[in-house]
Amino acid sequence: MKFVFGLRAAITFWGFFLATPASACDLWNLSGGFTVDLTDGTTATGSFQQTDRFLQGSAWIYPKSILLPPYNGSQVQLSGEVAGNDISFHGTMRSGRPGYFEGAIKADGTVTGTYSEQGAPNDRTSWTMRNRAKCGPLRPPRGRSLPN
Repeated sequence: MKFVFGLRAAITFWGFFLATPASACDLWNLSGGFTVDLTDGTTATGSFQQTDRFLQGSAWIYPKSILLPPYNGSQVQLSGEVAGNDISFHGTMRSGRPGYFEGAIKADGTVTGTYSEQGAPNDRTSWTMRNRAKCGPLRPPRGRSLPN
């Protein structure tokens, strides 16, 4: 009886372990240009530079109606990181409040998530990146080589 219970527990443990989805990629590459569409009609377009898992970049934020301040075509500096299939980046919006993009990268490179601003964590909107993340090595910056 103890043997059957132990065997059942071992099978359950290894079945759970093997069924847990692994990252489809060791390191997702998001360097280069991007466009993010938010469900509230806002669009962000910019570019990232990526070093290992860390992101730095900037984007122009355009609301559904660019006539409404404070987001009428404002530029934002961004920083963040990619960890496994998770991505997060943030920047200080023209309103002066930090904005947070948190999301996930699917096996096909599709990137989606939610956006919120500091002081309004329950006021979230969904977003989708138009371009896909690429799996593979990062390209070195111009004139430099990647370490061995």
